[in-house]
Amino acid sequence: MTRTLGFAAAAAAILMLAPVTADARRSYHYWTSEHAGPVRGYSGFAGFGARRYYCDYQRHPNRKCTLVNGRERCRIVSWTLVQTCQ
Repeated sequence: MTRTLGFAAAAAAILMLAPVTADARRSYHYWTSEHAGPVRGYSGFAGFGARRYYCDYQRHPNRKCTLVNGRERCRIVSWTLVQTCQ
């Protein structure tokens, strides 16, 4: 009887740890950089073998707004590149 309880406890421990190890294998990379003009990042698959990531980028304008004669005027002063790989 104690032997079956030991197996049941071991099976329960493995089932609880399985999602953690699966998430640990899946990595996610994220970085940003600021530039004077719009730049292109990398979009597509990167890496070789079992460690292949899909990378994509987004460009976000950084605006500076001022109030001129009661009207708000905004202009783009720089760009932020957001690159993600998963």
